Amino acid sequence: MKSIKEVLTSPQFMREISFLLFIFAAFSGIIGVLTITQSSEPDVLAIGIGSLLVAVINGVLAFFIRRGYVTALWTAAVLFVLDTMFQLLQPTGALLARVLLIAILIRYIKRARANA
Repeated sequence: MKSIKEVLTSPQFMREISFLLFIFAAFSGIIGVLTITQSSEPDVLAIGIGSLLVAVINGVLAFFIRRGYVTALWTAAVLFVLDTMFQLLQPTGALLARVLLIAILIRYIKRARANA
């Protein structure tokens, strides 16, 4: 059985995580552009710019994770945890997506450990 550290630093896991981050970056970028173009109110523009910033950060982290940088993986994990904690304070449905993603990651890690 592989250790969790071996699973988390394996090239296959890092490739799949980077793919997920690229998807999140694209989704955040689309939301940001749509938000900016649909309204001229300052609050709405701030949300759109924030979404674009999240897209850039996720894209950069995904790029470095794809290249095998463990530090980028840990940075993405810390930012994900902090963002999830922030989502707990907001009255939105985004928390369900976080729970599903965490469940998928736990299932992947268990399967990778068992297949070793």
